[in-house]
Amino acid sequence: MAADRLRELNAQLLAVPEGFTVHPKLAKQLARRTVTIEEGGIDWGQAEGLAFASAARRGPSVRLSGQDTERGTFSHRHLVLHDSENGQRWTPMHHLPDATASFEVVTRRSPSSRASASNTATPWPRPNRSCCGKRSSATS
Repeated sequence: MAADRLRELNAQLLAVPEGFTVHPKLAKQLARRTVTIEEGGIDWGQAEGLAFASAARRGPSVRLSGQDTERGTFSHRHLVLHDSENGQRWTPMHHLPDATASFEVVTRRSPSSRASASNTATPWPRPNRSCCGKRSSATS
């Protein structure tokens, strides 16, 4: 993918609606992504977001499921943002202007939950879609 297109997708993934308050610590982390990409680099969470955004542009649809999938296990991903003042959720991937495929993030909080185990083990029963799941290594 061309560097200009990556920068464009990056800006779209970092955009939040007017009045949405990103937590100050997270805002700094997300702001670094603009600097990083302008300097020719990409961090791990940013690379994941750009890959998913690229898939949303041209397909296949993606369903990401597992523990802590919204922000990422190491707080690196941040596919869903939460307003620090009112808790409102914002998923930038759902607002990409030229997306043609769907993107779904399903977070399972408990590693021992039946839903988590079956969610990652069962294929998403839809054609032309990718299902990514993560199993927890924690024991209950």
